[in-house]
This record gives sequence, structure tokens and C-alpha cells, in this order.
Amino acid sequence: MKNCMVTRTKPGIYVAGGGSWEYILKAHPEIRFFALVDWHLSGEELEAVHALQGKKPLTVRTFEIDDWDNREAQKRYHAPSEENVRPLVDFLNEWHAAGSPSFLIRCAAGQYRSAATALAAHSMMTGDPKISAIHLVMAGNAGINDIDSNWEIARIADSMLGFDGRLHLAALNVQRAVRERNCLLLDGTTSGEQLDRLQDIFENPWNEEETLAYDKG
Repeated sequence: MKNCMVTRTKPGIYVAGGGSWEYILKAHPEIRFFALVDWHLSGEELEAVHALQGKKPLTVRTFEIDDWDNREAQKRYHAPSEENVRPLVDFLNEWHAAGSPSFLIRCAAGQYRSAATALAAHSMMTGDPKISAIHLVMAGNAGINDIDSNWEIARIADSMLGFDGRLHLAALNVQRAVRERNCLLLDGTTSGEQLDRLQDIFENPWNEEETLAYDKG
């Protein structure tokens, strides 16, 4: 189960997996947008979702995107592509145009596709994927289904959102940043020391070749 709030203040961006989406909707009735990345709700579940929100409008969309990036050799049928990431980016633009209200993003595990989507959404708010990646890493529950990011979703969304490669680079370095933060937590470091290390990672990001070597190591 994943329950990660990428922003520490409202409106919030929430990442969910497993059954945590129900808990988040109950706890945060201010949520106005709900993205399901390759996860479908039954008609009964969808009715329950709207019942939780009462009369407040909730925009719900589903996107057919499998969890694949270059860390896997075998490409999947619904691997991220311009064709299936474009509707997701359009939804992010719709959300941003609505004033960036509280937003819930759910995929199977709440680790990869939803995290990449949350990173893109938060970057639209900050204008700086490096800052947003630090928020994403610091918001994760250390050692429990560690947050990561789907590289392909970030790479494709990057050009659509005009980040000139910065969103993709930030996504590539999330896994390394999470592992570094976990080590720092075990060493009893302060939040300020953790933040300094994360800033160093995202200010000096590894490219995909370096990150692949790290992942396989």
C-alpha cells in the first residue's frame, strides 16, 4: 500500500497504490482530480468514489500505460508512447488550468507510473523538476515500497511540457536519491543534511547510461 503526499501543504498531490486511494479520498475530500494510470475502477467503485466526494465535482480519468522503461528488456504492449502519454499530459494541463487543485494519482503499486505523473504535475507548479523531485523523495515513506519514477513517461511528457530534458533527468535520478536518503536516515542525519545531499544529486544528475549501470549494480 502506498500513500505519499508530494506536497506538504494544500492543495496536495497524492500518490496511491493498492487500497490506499480509498483512504486518501476519505481523508482529503478537497481532491478534485483523480488519474488512474492503467488501473480501472468498476462501476460500483466509481459510484463509491463520487459518493465519497458528495456534491463536490471530481474529474476521473483512466490511462492505458504499462509500467515499462529501459530498465526492462522486453517492451510491453501498452509501453509509454507519445500516443498514450499525450492524453495524460492533456489531463495534467486541464488540472493546471483549473488552478492545480488537490490531485490523486493511482497506479498498481504507487511507485513508478503514478510517481512520474506526480513529478510532472508538481513540476508544472514549481517550474523546476529538480525542486519537485526533492519534494517527491522527501515525501516518500523510507524503506516501504520506496518511490521511484517511470523514466519513459517522464521522457515523453518532458518534451510535451517544455522542460527541455530537465523532467527526464530528474526522473532518472529519483531511485538513487531515495536510496541515498534511506542510508542517511539510517545514519541518523538531520533533514537539513538529507536535503543538501538530494540537492547535490539533482543539481548534478546522472544520464540514462549512468543510471542504468547503477540500477543493474
